Formats: sequence, structure tokens, C-alpha cells
Amino acid sequence: MKNSVIKIELFGDKKLIAKFKRLKLSVKAGIKDAVNDSALNIMTDAKKRLRDWPAIDTGRLRSSIRPEFFNMGMAAEIGTNVAYAAFVEFGTGRKGSSTLPGNIPLPQGYKHGGISGMRARPYLFPAYFAEEKDFQKAISKLVQRESRKAKSR
Repeated sequence: MKNSVIKIELFGDKKLIAKFKRLKLSVKAGIKDAVNDSALNIMTDAKKRLRDWPAIDTGRLRSSIRPEFFNMGMAAEIGTNVAYAAFVEFGTGRKGSSTLPGNIPLPQGYKHGGISGMRARPYLFPAYFAEEKDFQKAISKLVQRESRKAKSR
């Protein structure tokens, strides 16, 4: 695993995507702010979760976690380029498969194997799940605010 990245993509129907493209600059700025805030919150939380496991922490993995922004700041990917990152997140062998929480999906092709292995120590997915509702609330508030403005015009 040369570059370990957990990629989360949101998809919508073509009409919704077209509407987002026509959004006013203030709405786009609000979305960018929400994406930025959530990406930084996920990064900070993931780093904290790694720091809470000092037995495995040399600082290399923790310091490598960074957000990458794309689609003009409307989307972000938080990940690391450290080769062993997925082994920490998902575990290895039988211990990994028995200690990975059920809400964390394995990447395509990831196999735990039959050896004893290392237990899972999820840090990135739990950070994402902890932030998910706050991000949804921020976007919902933005949409509601802009909807009220549009109705008052």
C-alpha cells in the first residue's frame, strides 16, 4: 500500500449537481467554509486519536495526516501517504478482523489474513463519523438561510 488514503465522495443526481453549479458566491463561500472546517476537524481528531495510543505512535503517521482540497475548495480528502496507515486503521490478521468496529468499511481488496496479526486502531474513520453530523448541520443551516433570503426577495 504505497499511498493510504480514505476517500469519501458525495454523489447527487444531475439536477442537484446543476443547481450547485449555479449557486451564488455567498452560498459557495459558505460551503467552502463548512468543508474547510470539517476537514480540519477530522484531521485534528484523527491526530488526537493516534496520540491516545502512545504504544504505536512515533509521530510519523500523525504528522502526515493532512487535508487536500479540490473542486475549488468545495470538497476535501483527508489522508496520509504513510504506507502502514491502513494497517493501523484496519488491523491485520485475525486480531484485526475481530477488533474492527462494524461501521468501518474495509477498502476494496483489503484482507486480514489468517495469521495472528495486530488489532485495529481506527483513527480516521471515527474522526469522520464524529464530524459527519456537524457538517450536515452546517450545510442545512446554510441552505435554510439562503432559502429564507430567496423567499424575501
